[in-house]
Amino acid sequence: MTLFVIYQQDTVIEALAAIGISTTAEELATLGQDIYEIKNQTRQLLGYQLDKLEFPERFFETPSLTGALAREKMYNFLEIYKKQTGR
Repeated sequence: MTLFVIYQQDTVIEALAAIGISTTAEELATLGQDIYEIKNQTRQLLGYQLDKLEFPERFFETPSLTGALAREKMYNFLEIYKKQTGR
């Protein structure tokens, strides 16, 4: 499952090819999924619990390009993330 895409697969494949690493879109997707699963397993082993996540106050006090982030909006994003990842 791809949640967020930063670079297009073709761009990554071309960049890797430029440094001598040959891969396919399928291999890249498999690697991404493997990394995602290892990251989640590591978090679980270290006791990370998404339900206990608290955002620091400065997170809401620091203005962004579009202004300050509303606390309720951030927690809504968190709920969307939980649903997308099945947590």
